Amino acid sequence: MMTKPTPRAHPAASHGVGRILVLSRLPLVAQAVAAALASRGRDVVALVWAGDDAAASTRMVRQAAEDDLMIVLDELEDESAVEQILSLVSGTRARCMVITTHPPDRAWGALLDHGVAAILPGESSLEKVEEVIALAGRGADMMQPEVREHALQEHTSWTDERSDIEARFARLSPRELQVLELLAAGHRVREVSEIVGRTEGTVRSQIKSVRHKLGVHSQLAAVVIAHRMGLGDGPR
Repeated sequence: MMTKPTPRAHPAASHGVGRILVLSRLPLVAQAVAAALASRGRDVVALVWAGDDAAASTRMVRQAAEDDLMIVLDELEDESAVEQILSLVSGTRARCMVITTHPPDRAWGALLDHGVAAILPGESSLEKVEEVIALAGRGADMMQPEVREHALQEHTSWTDERSDIEARFARLSPRELQVLELLAAGHRVREVSEIVGRTEGTVRSQIKSVRHKLGVHSQLAAVVIAHRMGLGDGPR
C-alpha cells in the first residue's frame, strides 16, 4: 500500500545546474547515461541504487546541493519502487528528474505530487534530456504542463478510488479477507476450502459475502480489486 511522504518543495536554482547524480538499479545503465552526459561537459556521477551500493548512493543524494540534479532511471514496476524514489526525493535538496518506460499514469502523478520536478519517457533522446537539464538550469518548468496535469489527475482519481475501496475492505471479516487473498493468489475454490479447512459451500458463501461488501457482481471483479489493493500476484 502506497504511503504518502510529506511533500517537499525543491526551489529552482537561478545559476544553472551543478552536479548531476545519475541513479539506476543497474550499474551499466547508470554508467552509460552518466558517460553520455559527461561527454556534453556535464559534471556527472553514476550511482548504483541497489544491493550493497544503495546505502552509499543514498548518502550522496542526501548530501547533494540545491543546484544539483538527480536523474533516476527506473521502471516503476510497483508501488514500492515509487515509494523508494519518494524517499530519496524527501531526503535531498537536489531537484529530481525520473526517466522511465512506465506509461504516464498514477505512478507519475504520485511522483510529481511529492516533489519530482519532471518525468521523461524511457525512449527520450540524449538531446531531450539535455533540453530538460537546461530548463532546470534556467529555473523553468521542466515538463509539459498538459502531461503533468494528466498524471496528477490520474493520481488524484486513484487516491479517491482507493479510499473508497479501503473503506469497503474494512468491512471484510478476517476469514473473508483470507479467502479473497487466496483467490487473488490464483487458488480455486476447492483449494481455498482445503487451505482454510472449510467446506466448498462455506467458502462460496464467504465469497458471496465478499462480493456484496465490495459492491461487485462477480468473483473475478473482487479479485481484480484485490490485485489493485496489493493482494495476490496480479497487476497493481
